[in-house]
Amino acid sequence: MLLPATMLAKEPKLVKFNLPEDDFGDKGSEFDDEFDDDGHDDDLYDHPRINDDEAYGHAAGRCQEARGGGGVHWKIEILSRPPAEPTIPPPAIIPGHQQPPVSLSRAPPPRLTWLLTKVDPHLLRSSSSRVMLSSPSRRPGKRPAPPGSEDGDGDGEDRISSLPDDLLHLVLVRLGCAREAARASVLARRWRGLWIRLPEYTFRDMGLEAVETALTQVTRPALDRLDIKADLKSEAVPGRVSSLLRAAARLSPESVSVNLDNLFEGDAAIELPCFDRTRSLVLEMDGVPIAPPPAGDFSSLESLELTTGSNIFAALLPSCSHLRVLQIHACSELKEVTVHSATLEELAVESVYPLFSDIPRIDIDAPELKKMKLDVEMGRVFSMTISAPKVEKLDWKFGSTTDKIGFATHRLLSLDYSLTQGIGTLHLDIDDMCVTPIPDRTFAQEIARLQVTDFSVLEVVVETYGHAFGPLLLHLLQVQPAIQRLQVVVDQGEEKNKELCPQNCPCRQPANWESKNISLTNLEEVLISYYCFKGGDEEVDFLKLLFRCAPGLKRMGVGARDKVYKKILNLYEEYPHVKCEVRHC
Repeated sequence: MLLPATMLAKEPKLVKFNLPEDDFGDKGSEFDDEFDDDGHDDDLYDHPRINDDEAYGHAAGRCQEARGGGGVHWKIEILSRPPAEPTIPPPAIIPGHQQPPVSLSRAPPPRLTWLLTKVDPHLLRSSSSRVMLSSPSRRPGKRPAPPGSEDGDGDGEDRISSLPDDLLHLVLVRLGCAREAARASVLARRWRGLWIRLPEYTFRDMGLEAVETALTQVTRPALDRLDIKADLKSEAVPGRVSSLLRAAARLSPESVSVNLDNLFEGDAAIELPCFDRTRSLVLEMDGVPIAPPPAGDFSSLESLELTTGSNIFAALLPSCSHLRVLQIHACSELKEVTVHSATLEELAVESVYPLFSDIPRIDIDAPELKKMKLDVEMGRVFSMTISAPKVEKLDWKFGSTTDKIGFATHRLLSLDYSLTQGIGTLHLDIDDMCVTPIPDRTFAQEIARLQVTDFSVLEVVVETYGHAFGPLLLHLLQVQPAIQRLQVVVDQGEEKNKELCPQNCPCRQPANWESKNISLTNLEEVLISYYCFKGGDEEVDFLKLLFRCAPGLKRMGVGARDKVYKKILNLYEEYPHVKCEVRHC
């Protein structure tokens, strides 16, 4: 429909309707009271002061608020009445002259028009990006007809409602909220009940009973995606959560994500139903116990992500015959992880609360595993058994919650091991603020216990706080003499005036460490950063040990303070065959 040029020239006015909020509510009873069987809000249509077109505009405005800057934007514009054309008086009659024709046409009547702009072109493949719905004029004593009805006086066309159901479903899915999709029923009678036949549903900030009630009204036999996130209250008893999961499983969603915060505390377990059609399953249940289904299997499941404190994997994984990806977010209650799978290719185990939880035992048997990531805390008791002959990429991070692992005064903070393209890298974070005088295990013993001896790159970060570091680095080099690359960061700490430890300190043993010999025939590259304020002979003595024990050394790069800088330059002159670099740091 084309608008008169005088109307298009006018700047539109934006109109905002202040109507009472309609909502699902937190309980199913409120949901049932507001919507009838086809998901339509009759109260809004029956409002004594609002006609159907105003209800249409109100819902469209809220769709804009819910969607933000997404694919479908709604805007309501009421074009102002154009100014009336001035009345032209009839010209005077001049004898002998032909009189021009006189135009006494009236200005066009005002028109109320909604412009639904920027409809996603992939959804609406019409020749115009604007869909115009003319509003019928209000007749006293008669309830106005809904937009596009033949009872109205307008000559506009409701092109949105004339679209096929599949396209209207996509429009509602783009809202990103099941609540707003249900509210869209007020747009027109054509939209009534559309929300119960959508392929995807997203629920946010609703009570469990309201979500379950909404799921029971869904008529689609199988969903593409179901996403539920709720902050639970006193209603979150195990039976209620289990009932919600069963309602979700009945809809046979291909992808499921359930995130329940502030779950109850107790020993009662949530019974996991069987999602036989689901390919991707995400469950965030905090530390609440989860029980596997008593019968059935997850024959279609390919990706599983669990946030849990229950070791249900030994009982659950045998029923997942096609599982390829498993992610475990371990809560503090999880004390053992047992993963035995013949099809698993990717595995990730991570602690939800680092430094406050540890997993004493990890048992993994996955013959087809190719990628593995571990990020867990090691307590005083820790054991790990891994059988993964085809693994190609590893990323292990072990944080130490105890001060029982170390050498002399040095203690282990974290141990990281990675394997990428056949190159193994061991990274150690070490601190010197020890509490116990004698460690239970040395670094060498801990590295052997974790089965991470196959590495060619060694990275060490140590904070000395005035203690010696030479004997420690010698000890670490003896763990794996076949390393090819060494990277070291020595940090004295922020205390510039910190006094050095006494000569009889355990960190200085053996006293003749700088004269020891160790075979480093594969070592080719060394990068060292000395952040030491005092600067003594220890920094240069360690470099001399490397030059002497690594005949194949090709590159030496060092960063140092002023007090050590010149000493290192003088040392480099003795080894012209090595590419040496030194910089200030």
